[in-house]
Amino acid sequence: MKHLSKFSPAETLLVLQDKNTSIKELLKVTFMDLLLKQVVRTVEVQRQASSRDTVRIYKYVEIGKNFFTYRPLPHENIFLAPFQKGESSQILFRHIVKMGYQNAKSECHFHNIVRQSPNLRGCFRRNLFQSIFGGFKVTLSGLELRNKVQVEIAQLEVQLPHLIINNHQEALNILKVIKGNIFLLTNIEFDLIKQLDKEFLVEMNKGIGNNNDGVCYGCTWDSFDNYSDSFDSSCGGDSGCSSDSSSDCGGSDCSGCGGCGGGD
Repeated sequence: MKHLSKFSPAETLLVLQDKNTSIKELLKVTFMDLLLKQVVRTVEVQRQASSRDTVRIYKYVEIGKNFFTYRPLPHENIFLAPFQKGESSQILFRHIVKMGYQNAKSECHFHNIVRQSPNLRGCFRRNLFQSIFGGFKVTLSGLELRNKVQVEIAQLEVQLPHLIINNHQEALNILKVIKGNIFLLTNIEFDLIKQLDKEFLVEMNKGIGNNNDGVCYGCTWDSFDNYSDSFDSSCGGDSGCSSDSSSDCGGSDCSGCGGCGGGD
């Protein structure tokens, strides 16, 4: 787990899939990782327009208890920026998802933000043609790293289901180390991992921030499953590539970069 313990899930995805990584998947795992780390949290608010109207439940996102002690990576700021600027204390969940797409601007732009992470230094390069028209290539170092990450993931996909059933503590130790990369393991079903649920979420946050009461508002494996689907249904349609093509896609129209869920 040497590499999975170091990378955010968005960085891991880019290592595995490079330019084929969809913006939807990058945003989804980034948000879910922040939620898991309790940098942000969700709350449900009941509202009733009038006594004759039905009570409706709205899901909001607000800062979590680790927000002020957490040092976000650049690609995580697309979700955190509104709270850092003090623009709002609570944002509707569907709005924060849309804002994520808008702040990411395009697949090209968001790939470049993740690609420039210090953790991925030397893994990607751009030639002159790509500097003009967009894109990047994986280096030999990047390919070697991909192989190592694939081995780590394959090992975990074999070991972790058994540990969740037979050795909760060891499973907790692994999940605490790999954090949001848990969402990249293809054979780990939410129904299985729910066995750890709150126990894992408490362990996950030990040593992060202060005043750890073990409460994670909106953080259950059921909710993670629901949030995953929301990135299909709540994304904004106005987050295409054209708005940022000049700075990151070499002045091209960035066709194929995808806006909302491009590449899927």
